[in-house]
Amino acid sequence: MEGKLYTGEDYKKEFDSQNYLKTYYTFDSGTVAENEILKFNLKNLFETFSSGVRGDVLSNTGPGPTIYQLLSACEAFREIIASDHLQQNPQEVKKWLKKEPGAYDWSPAMYPRPPSLSDEATLEPGQRSEFKFLTHPWAMGP
Repeated sequence: MEGKLYTGEDYKKEFDSQNYLKTYYTFDSGTVAENEILKFNLKNLFETFSSGVRGDVLSNTGPGPTIYQLLSACEAFREIIASDHLQQNPQEVKKWLKKEPGAYDWSPAMYPRPPSLSDEATLEPGQRSEFKFLTHPWAMGP
């Protein structure tokens, strides 16, 4: 995946969600800078959603196959709607939600978490928020 710029039809046909996750969201490898940026993002998202930010619906457009940006919001919103223009991205997220074999392991992204939550509770976002992941094929054209 590294070094290739995906555009148009190539992007729809060749983008590999699993490879993307392994390349950019591997918590136990990669450069120190990449891991620090991810930890910084997780920390700030946790602080934002635990500071009293609440709502009925949270919408996330174009998250790809990632959910790290939504994990801290699970307790703050009744419904989370993520939309993407590639079918394989929501399929990847649904595998995680259903705990299917081969699903990406997001457990390292569960930190930081409120001290009142156990690992098991944190791994069940659907129990707190209704999670919908929509695909918008029109986003990339016909």
